[in-house]
Amino acid sequence: MWDRGVTAREDDDDIAETQRHRPAFDQPEMLREALESVTAQDCDDFEVLVADDGSAVDLRPVLEGARTSLGGRLHVLRQENAGGAPARNLGLTQARAPWIAFLDHDDVWRGYLGSFVG
Repeated sequence: MWDRGVTAREDDDDIAETQRHRPAFDQPEMLREALESVTAQDCDDFEVLVADDGSAVDLRPVLEGARTSLGGRLHVLRQENAGGAPARNLGLTQARAPWIAFLDHDDVWRGYLGSFVG
């Protein structure tokens, strides 16, 4: 978990405490499993940024399924294929929460976030 050292602005009362950021490239089934692991966390004060790194495979079905659980907390960013680091950087430019947790499309979390966010 990375503390951005950001203090809340007066107009940011609705900003989640934690932003979950995940680069994605192809492999929709792995992305689905990773997103399911995020929605299974024991806290719900978060937003999810998915940075699509120019996938050749259509990720929309997976993202639409995740939107069913996450609603407005899911934000999808797209860029031309540039690699994992630029995808993370894109997400960092769009993140608003004071805490950032990275999760790649081929990873899952099991009870991870609750240990950091009270």
